[in-house]
Amino acid sequence: MFEYAGYDRGRVQPISTEEYAASKPGFALRPLNSDMDLSKLRRQTGFLPSD
Repeated sequence: MFEYAGYDRGRVQPISTEEYAASKPGFALRPLNSDMDLSKLRRQTGFLPSD
């Protein structure tokens, strides 16, 4: 997206969540796998959301 918006791709560097959080006091930790389980929604309503 950065390059698509016309910015230099070299300005973007990868960073781990741990590295990012270390510089942000009060950073809310996120689970490593935060996929939503939609099986209950499917069973109770029959709704099949798209990916």
